[in-house]
Amino acid sequence: MEKKAVFITASDIFNSYGNGGVKASIEHFKLVKECFGDSNVFVCMISDNDTDTKVDRVKKIKKIEKNFLKTLDKLLKL
Repeated sequence: MEKKAVFITASDIFNSYGNGGVKASIEHFKLVKECFGDSNVFVCMISDNDTDTKVDRVKKIKKIEKNFLKTLDKLLKL
């Protein structure tokens, strides 16, 4: 059975123009993908930004979303 991972971040890791914290998060994300395989890593980005990402296996969650744990649980079951 393959193991899956969820990468939870408050950084927009799909924005290569981010600051040092974003760049560090991008490197951490790459490391997790190397360990678990690209198709086994899901991303949960916590953000107030309304822009939607078109990247597979990514769920954007508003910081104020009340059902954060339910959403995360659904993501883990993918």
